[in-house]
Amino acid sequence: MQVKHLQPETRRIANLPPEERLSYLKSDRWIGYTRAQSALSEMSSLLEDQPGRVRPQNMLIIGPSNDGKSTIAEKFLRQNPSRVSEGGDHQVISVLSIQMPPDVTSGRFYSLFLDGLKSPVGQGSRLDRRTSITLDFMRTCEVRLLLIDALHNLLCVSSSRQREILGLIRYLGNDLRIPIVALGTREAYMTPAIARFARRL
Repeated sequence: MQVKHLQPETRRIANLPPEERLSYLKSDRWIGYTRAQSALSEMSSLLEDQPGRVRPQNMLIIGPSNDGKSTIAEKFLRQNPSRVSEGGDHQVISVLSIQMPPDVTSGRFYSLFLDGLKSPVGQGSRLDRRTSITLDFMRTCEVRLLLIDALHNLLCVSSSRQREILGLIRYLGNDLRIPIVALGTREAYMTPAIARFARRL
């Protein structure tokens, strides 16, 4: 097989045994197209510049399903992985990511946060107690940006539930003074409650 015209890394892959080449082809790829790179750059700016401000700037990424929004979120998480604190006593989670479930309730909403924070407590607590525990853990883990994927799943619940969950998101962002990045479809953006929320992002 003639591979001299290929780049060195591509040439190496082309010379792998067939099973390894097939495995490589099936793995995920990051394609850094212009809009994706721009989104990553802006998200990085929010992470570095916004935490601690009284009203941090936020960001909404909208696009059709299967258009690469979640891939952008995953790439951002890989660029900002969790780590052990300098003292070794807790995890530092600079970017806390959750995916909005289609049947979200306030209780399940906080459970997602506590799971993401690896919290050993709080799952069975009253809602007001879970709020306090979530805020405490987010401060302890030094969360500096909240990333919410699949915001359009809020379309699966009633308008009153939408307002309730969106209010909780705003409350967390305002209380912690951290930016929020949300990703969803245009259908969600056109929904009144979510549109009002987005205008405040």
